[in-house]
Amino acid sequence: MMEFISPVTIWFAVGVILLVLEMFTPGFFLASIAVGAFLGSATAQLGGEPIYQLLAFIIGGGISLISIRPVFKKYLKANGTKTNADGMIGKHSVVNADVSPNEHFYAKIDGVAWDCLCSNSLLKGDKVRVVSLESTVLITEKIDLN
Repeated sequence: MMEFISPVTIWFAVGVILLVLEMFTPGFFLASIAVGAFLGSATAQLGGEPIYQLLAFIIGGGISLISIRPVFKKYLKANGTKTNADGMIGKHSVVNADVSPNEHFYAKIDGVAWDCLCSNSLLKGDKVRVVSLESTVLITEKIDLN
């Protein structure tokens, strides 16, 4: 069965598989190696011996890894939008009960009750702002309305 599959097809299939796998991993590493596989396929298409195909794969993948990968990482990086608990930093809430310093309390932020902690004593109705995150606990500070 394998004698019917040309080296061009094998190299090309490896490149496509690497690109598909890249969708599930960060960093553009597999995409850079895929460039080498496509160069190996092109070398096979031009009639290159297997050793030249392998060299095209190694050299092309290496150059791609060194030169193209940093460009992709720079221009295609995520926009930095915070999600989940990280997105709570900077948000405000109102305290529903009196709270002693460093006592856990629950506060609703965007309709979700979060476990919070504040180093100050709080009274019912005080406003707090989320300043950081420790595990799943939101660290808050009292907002003075003066």
